[in-house]
Amino acid sequence: MPTAQQKQAAMHAERQNLTQLFTTASNDDLPGFIKALAGQTVHSAVTGYLDGRRRSALHFAAMHWSTRVLEYIESECDEKQLGEMVEMKDKEGVTPLMCLSQGVSGKNQSSLSSSLQLLQKMGCKPDPTTPSSTSALHYAASSCSLPVIKWYLSLPNAEVYLKMKSEAGTPLHWAASSSHPLAPQVIKLLVSSLPALLSSTGGNGLPAIVVAAASSCDGTAAALVDLGCDVGPLLTGGVTLAHIAADNGLINTLNSLMKSEPGRALMQVKNEGGETPLDLAASQGYVGCCCVIMEDEDSTKAEKLIEEKKNEEASEKTSKKTPEPLP
Repeated sequence: MPTAQQKQAAMHAERQNLTQLFTTASNDDLPGFIKALAGQTVHSAVTGYLDGRRRSALHFAAMHWSTRVLEYIESECDEKQLGEMVEMKDKEGVTPLMCLSQGVSGKNQSSLSSSLQLLQKMGCKPDPTTPSSTSALHYAASSCSLPVIKWYLSLPNAEVYLKMKSEAGTPLHWAASSSHPLAPQVIKLLVSSLPALLSSTGGNGLPAIVVAAASSCDGTAAALVDLGCDVGPLLTGGVTLAHIAADNGLINTLNSLMKSEPGRALMQVKNEGGETPLDLAASQGYVGCCCVIMEDEDSTKAEKLIEEKKNEEASEKTSKKTPEPLP
């Protein structure tokens, strides 16, 4: 019968082996991965060893687009085993395909494409969602994982996935709140596939354009305006899209709004505090935004307005601090 010390040593060795398995899967270190298997079959190691979030080595390999490890896993298991492993979910209901779609790897999109093809060979499906109704397409839209997005769009029932709402909204909402440089391209791709997405609302009842502007995502907000989204809805406090864009310094969005009559009309609207978008841009010191709204490339007038606004606000603060004289 093993002693307590021997049991502790065995547990320590197992933990080290587990760490090695996940690390080598993440780093696409195939020789290290094979060594970490320690004589076990790939199937038993992937299904039997899970981290604290219940993620397997396949989750880690998919997340980091580890093509050599993925190819080895695919070659070492039969169809039934692959089907079981590729649909494994962690504590949050995330599958290996969802991990791959999140794009945490610093590798290029060709590595992502190869990794996706290997998961497809294993039998991954587009249908699984987390308990919050988040699919791999939602994650891909946020991370701008183009091969995954294009795969979903090629499916006969692509519209079903495009309309699917998680707690944060449709895949378009997820793309709208992304600051990834490819996000405007993803926006155009999704909308061209289903134009009705422009008017769809998320779990909070807001359209994607408001989500983009409120998230300070200038590129995606401008793309949505250019694609013809409704720019008119008033939000709480009489706030318009132009107010949000001006307050957050979204110069490209303001430029796009100024190209249409409905967008230009927003520049005259005052919120409940009596402020126009120009007032908000001046208060924040956004010279470029002021120039766009004033339609004046010369920054002299904008800088003067900002200075006046600063003095006005300073004067208001001073007057509030000064006590009224006793009667």
